[in-house]
Amino acid sequence: MHVGPSRRRLTRILLWAAPLTWIGCGGGGGSTDILLPSLTITTSTDGVDLDSDGYGVAVDGGSPRAIGLDATVTVDPLPDGQHAVELSGVAANCSTTNNPRTVTVSTAGTATATFSITCGPGAGSVAVTTTTSGAGSDPDGFALTVDGLDRGAIGVNATISLTSLTPGGHLLGLTGMAANCVVAGDNPLSVTVTPGQATPVGFAITCAAPPPSSGSVQITTATSGSSLDPDGYTVSLDGGNPQAVSINGTLSIGSIAAGSHSVRLSEEASNCTISGDNPRAVTISSGQTATVQFAITCVAPPPGSGSVQVTTATSGSSLDPNGYTLRIDGGSPQALSINGSRTVGNLTAGAHTVLLGGNAANCTVAGDNPRAVTISSGQTATVQFAIACVAPPPGTGSVQVTAATSGSSLDPDGYTLRIDGGAPQALSINGSRTVGNLTAGTHTVLLGGNAANCPVAGDNPRSVTVAAEQTATVSFAIACAATGPTVNLRIQAMYVTQSTQSLDGTVPLVQDREGFIRVFALADRTNSASPTVRVRFFSGGSVIGTLTLNRSGSSTPTAVQEGILNSSWNGTVAASLLQPGVSILADVDPANTVAESNETDNSFPSSGTPRPLTVHAAPVAKIRFVPIQQGSAAPGNVTTANKDALIETARRIYPLHTIDTDVRAVYTTSTVLEWNGGGWDQVLGDLDGLRVAEGSDRTYFGIAKLDYQVGQVGTAYRAIPTALGGDEPTDVRRVVAHELGHTWDQLHTPCGTPPPLTIDQNYPYGTGIGVYGFDVAAGTLKPPSTPDIMGYCSNPWISDYIYRRVMTFREASGLITQSSAAAKQPALLIWGRIVNGQAVLEPAFQIVTRPAPVRIRSRGSRPTAARCSGCPSTRRRCQTIRGGAATSPSPCH
Repeated sequence: MHVGPSRRRLTRILLWAAPLTWIGCGGGGGSTDILLPSLTITTSTDGVDLDSDGYGVAVDGGSPRAIGLDATVTVDPLPDGQHAVELSGVAANCSTTNNPRTVTVSTAGTATATFSITCGPGAGSVAVTTTTSGAGSDPDGFALTVDGLDRGAIGVNATISLTSLTPGGHLLGLTGMAANCVVAGDNPLSVTVTPGQATPVGFAITCAAPPPSSGSVQITTATSGSSLDPDGYTVSLDGGNPQAVSINGTLSIGSIAAGSHSVRLSEEASNCTISGDNPRAVTISSGQTATVQFAITCVAPPPGSGSVQVTTATSGSSLDPNGYTLRIDGGSPQALSINGSRTVGNLTAGAHTVLLGGNAANCTVAGDNPRAVTISSGQTATVQFAIACVAPPPGTGSVQVTAATSGSSLDPDGYTLRIDGGAPQALSINGSRTVGNLTAGTHTVLLGGNAANCPVAGDNPRSVTVAAEQTATVSFAIACAATGPTVNLRIQAMYVTQSTQSLDGTVPLVQDREGFIRVFALADRTNSASPTVRVRFFSGGSVIGTLTLNRSGSSTPTAVQEGILNSSWNGTVAASLLQPGVSILADVDPANTVAESNETDNSFPSSGTPRPLTVHAAPVAKIRFVPIQQGSAAPGNVTTANKDALIETARRIYPLHTIDTDVRAVYTTSTVLEWNGGGWDQVLGDLDGLRVAEGSDRTYFGIAKLDYQVGQVGTAYRAIPTALGGDEPTDVRRVVAHELGHTWDQLHTPCGTPPPLTIDQNYPYGTGIGVYGFDVAAGTLKPPSTPDIMGYCSNPWISDYIYRRVMTFREASGLITQSSAAAKQPALLIWGRIVNGQAVLEPAFQIVTRPAPVRIRSRGSRPTAARCSGCPSTRRRCQTIRGGAATSPSPCH
């Protein structure tokens, strides 16, 4: 709870907030309660090659907070009960146990969670060689990934060294291959790195001649949540060659034959879910690049989970050419090389089964398969498979099965083939697969999995005769018919946002600032349509910019789902397009690739007339940070190196464009800032006097180092450009943004326990922001339940209500500042504050500054003119008097 110091009237606006504990008392002199922190989290690190950048710690799946190698952070407030605590950002050569873990919080005391981290020996390297052969080539070469992370480009016939790899197992992938190129063997490869040594790794690639009419596809992954997949994903085009892609990365595949294809994302961790269709259908046009986007959400594993490490050892001859798959408890298959290792985490403690599959007919798994394994909390169990391969018996051959698909509305997920009724094997819609180790004689080949509108021509199954040491061929022709115009598309809503926006798009935008557009296209029924959306920007009747937006997914939504980012067609709007006088017009399926029952209602606005954008020019925000030194203690941590980082939250949420920051010399005060609010009013007043004396047109923001963990962390004058806050690293950006809101004339919003008299009674949204916000820099959506920056709750964003009010105030104050600027001249500074209803005046002195009308402020009110001699007890103080003498009447401030 919040409460100001008793027995005196406060004439300031205070910020008390997480991670510090609320402190308070009754408004007229009640008792004072000190609430203990809910939870302290401590790290202790030892070993060699320690993690250089520290860790992150999250509670209940929230955003991680930074914590050092040997450090403690305080988390508060938390409700009584059990909470999950997870340490992240641990280097690969470092480990900890029981992570995440469960702690029990009680108001009777402070819960603790201590993580002991041990780091092992340093790095090794791998020397990677690519050898490419065949009639074709990949003109732009390939790229390498290590554990799903991009490690740079490599040529088609080249050798490079990847250094700084932690010892132990890694997945090394070759990616960025054109569709006409295939890598032999496993991709990615399991590689064991030895400290101080270079491990050789070779990839052999064969490239066929590219098709005469081809295009490309760009696949993008966006992963959110906690406990993210540690080694990335793989992408397969038409069920073919897998290529690695990072958890937030982009993969381009070229030389794809024009037509319909499917893209599948695989190898996601068991705690991560892929949104929408998988595989996704995509249409490739000659000379064009199509886009496919996958959104993946990961959740924190349940408390008490563990992992299993599965290892394969293959011996014999005619080894399996494409490795194996493993399944945990019958789940999704994951690739495993013939002599490799893969660790699967986030498994609940208890009994599980591990099945090794995908082995060739001539390779036999020794022992039980599946295997039973018991997982212990925080531990890694091991399962080992031994596989023996023998040369196929004399007299065996193979069969090559090819599919050729034509028509429209092609099957999005390809087909399956079965030999003699055996296990199904994937086959793309225009692909080929060879099945070996078949005894000489007659066999049957069945093509299945085709969509209802895609019948197979001729006999199915087919009989084929396999000769010893030969490869027989079977070809299937499939013709797909159009399904007919049974769907109608339209656009329900569209808006551009820079941090907050209403669904009707009426929140003003800032000129020359990058934005993010969302277009909500809908279908009138369940469908398989995946159209593009075109957005055109107009100025003076001419088109000045065009965006073509694609959405991942093989269907169009039937209702607006603003809370799901992937439900809309999205894109970045360049700052140059956001200018006064610009209007926009959107069209769904502008090329008419989808057969609709009504082709006349595809524009938004429906009239076909571009809708004007409301764009305002934002005055420059001039911020001067002032390091505050309390006596001989260290000054607040603000320097030219970190000043712009302190303003980053404010930059993202407020209607700002240019932010001009600088750092003043250290200001030393004998006043000590106390946890219960003592000294804050004095230092804030001194800082404001300093601003006036120096005649600056900047907002003065003092940054102080606080020597306590619990108590007040910030204060500011409302509608006066002076504020003060602590430099606690995990919270200083929020404090700066909150206090700047006060200097821009904003009261508190109701989240948390702000003093009742400082709450904006007109705030319309309760404790949340009311509409969806969007962090353009991070690309993340903020739900309406997110707290507003002017409240006392953690992890805030900004409401459209506060955003609009700040924009209005800054535009008005910017005009006033520009029109009232005056030359410096002699003036008399008279200043002070109100304590217990009495005026306390500081010593008056003559200065040379820019005099300005001086006003007074009652709590929660707008500036009011009055004579200095008649300032009410609730007013703040009198300030600069022009020419060194009082004027009559003299306005007060």
